Amino acid sequence: MKQLPPRVRRRRRSERRGAQLVEFAIVSMVMFPLIFAALEFVRVGMLESMAENAAYEAARHIMVAGSTKADAIARANEVMGRIGARGVLIEVEAKDKDGVFQSEIDDSTARIRVYVEVPLNKNSFALAHFTGNKTLSATSTMRFESYDGYYDGGG
Repeated sequence: MKQLPPRVRRRRRSERRGAQLVEFAIVSMVMFPLIFAALEFVRVGMLESMAENAAYEAARHIMVAGSTKADAIARANEVMGRIGARGVLIEVEAKDKDGVFQSEIDDSTARIRVYVEVPLNKNSFALAHFTGNKTLSATSTMRFESYDGYYDGGG
């Protein structure tokens, strides 16, 4: 007579009670800090990109005649306000063709520079404990566009 293989006894769910909870407790100790760290680094990357964008947009905004430094600061603050950045420092410099700094933008301005600085300790969730007083900064320098002469269209 042919023998049947022995039956494999399956464990009942009630015998494994608590195993999933223990596994979750072990995995979550590693998983949650990694998730929060990833979110923090995404926030820092977003702040850096927005600082670069704010400097660029502010410089583009004032590169034409009739603009003021206050216009650039307002534009950069508007861009940084889109992500709720706090404590942002914005500096605007104007230079003439000889490289001399100017207090205001006028027709003799040749280059403008916008500098945006974002402090990490005021704009991160948990990273401030590790970064101290570190900042992210971005600069955009552009030529000022003005027209001195008259073009009659002739050749």
